[in-house]
Amino acid sequence: MAILEAIPGLWKNVILALDIAGYVFAFLLIPRIILERRHPSATLAWMLGIALLPLIGIPLYFLIGVRRIRRNIRATVEFTYVFDSIYEGHGRFAVGLITGF
Repeated sequence: MAILEAIPGLWKNVILALDIAGYVFAFLLIPRIILERRHPSATLAWMLGIALLPLIGIPLYFLIGVRRIRRNIRATVEFTYVFDSIYEGHGRFAVGLITGF
């Protein structure tokens, strides 16, 4: 506790507020991590990292843990469906021309 005694009063409150906000955000983020389809060990690792060190784990999760690929695939599929309905079966060809796939 010698470290906390060396910190001035205002900074103690700032650190306490950041800790509380981190744990509240971790409490809200962990169900999202559980619902993602990951390997169980990866899910457990993210949950422990965020629960034990929320000020480090939460930014790391948003930097390297969030799966963005599924969103891109879903958007491409919806885009193909729209073009397919407009161009009567040639939507996949039109999307390939536009997106380069």
